[in-house]
Amino acid sequence: MIEAAVAKATAPLQERIAALEAELAKAKKNSSNSSKPPSSDLVKPPKPRREDGQKRQRGGQPGHEQNLRPEFAPEAIDQTVSYTLDRCPDCGGKLKLFERPAEVLQQVEIPAAPAIVTEHRVPGYWCPHCHKYHSAALPKAVEAAGLFGARLTALVAYLKGVCHASYTTIRKFLRDVVGVKVSRGYLVKLIAKVSESLAQSYGELFARLPDEDVLNVDETGHPENRQRLWTWCFRSALETARRRVLWAGTTDVPRTRHAQNLAERFRKHGDAYFRFITTPGIGPTNNLAEQAIRFVVIDRRITR
Repeated sequence: MIEAAVAKATAPLQERIAALEAELAKAKKNSSNSSKPPSSDLVKPPKPRREDGQKRQRGGQPGHEQNLRPEFAPEAIDQTVSYTLDRCPDCGGKLKLFERPAEVLQQVEIPAAPAIVTEHRVPGYWCPHCHKYHSAALPKAVEAAGLFGARLTALVAYLKGVCHASYTTIRKFLRDVVGVKVSRGYLVKLIAKVSESLAQSYGELFARLPDEDVLNVDETGHPENRQRLWTWCFRSALETARRRVLWAGTTDVPRTRHAQNLAERFRKHGDAYFRFITTPGIGPTNNLAEQAIRFVVIDRRITR
């Protein structure tokens, strides 16, 4: 009876203690020991100090696995420079080669003049028999390339198509790094020629597809038929890319909360992530929506 009475009397106190412990644990949570963002910390949590009281040194830490950059393969090395010793640097005595692997430092450098300027000469000849002038023919690849060779053309196309660099930036890069001065008009024509060449290559590739009835391609090459061909090619490529992205985002997903949340979004709304490509007026991001509610978010952060 006495134990039951004591338990009944202390029950409210036990509940109060449990509530206070929960509040204390919640108050101790910060960005360093929970998933809370750093912006939610009222006071920046102190960094853990070492047992000896000294500050942590920069670089690799004891107990951490060493992470080294993989070395270049032997076939990728252009030259090797060896540094040897003839005498002991301390006593001047004769040294013996020690049987151990040499210390290696691999270094990458670009040549002082990355551009190679080649002049293609075509001398003229006179035939005294038929009384005509003749000249050797340039290789078709050289004649079609113009000022830039194949590699430099590919570099310019990469800067424009992949890096999304402006024509002004590409001109500065060619002038300051490659050592070639070109006009903006030439770059515009070069990019247009590359785009036309890619379009022609893809057109020839898809023109050889056997199912021409499905693609509505006829021998006349009517613009309407070409448009249908490109529409079909685009949709096919888009569908392939969509399947790959969704498969990668929903298969063998790490067991972290953020990864699982993203995988669940892909499963439920996978098609919505690609809608901006085919639907005019829909952007690839939600920047407009975020800008519309930006002042509300700022007020919430300041006043909470």
